Amino acid sequence: MAMLVAAALYFSGSLEFLERGLLDFRFLASERPASGGTVLVEIDAYSLSQIDFWPWPRHHFAGAVDNVRIAGARQIVIDVDFSAQTSEAEDSLLEGALQRAHGDVVLPVFVRQASGTTTNDRIVAALPNYRFKKLVQLASVNVFPAEDGK
Repeated sequence: MAMLVAAALYFSGSLEFLERGLLDFRFLASERPASGGTVLVEIDAYSLSQIDFWPWPRHHFAGAVDNVRIAGARQIVIDVDFSAQTSEAEDSLLEGALQRAHGDVVLPVFVRQASGTTTNDRIVAALPNYRFKKLVQLASVNVFPAEDGK
């Protein structure tokens, strides 16, 4: 009987506050300083103002991969859509940097609604260009928060 009551409470969402509290406690109990081994390559307003156009040529990202790898990063995460091809020279520079990183780079997979459909219910994934996809780890950037924002 107790099992049925617990299951009913759980599936009705009545225990959600307790589950969130336990999750918060778990993260607080395991707090530790950042290792510094993972580097997020981010595009910020300052960087955009310095180069002053978008998209950036891929040699900028190739240089960033090489520089942070030489600085000791064990994993490099770049949150930029590299699904399209650009010039052969630019794509080759980025491909070379990814090869030198030996699989330690993470590129995003963007999940979007397909355009051109009448219902917009079809979902498509924008994967990195085939030249890069074989050299990196993939990660979804489509993470939707729960009702509490976490």
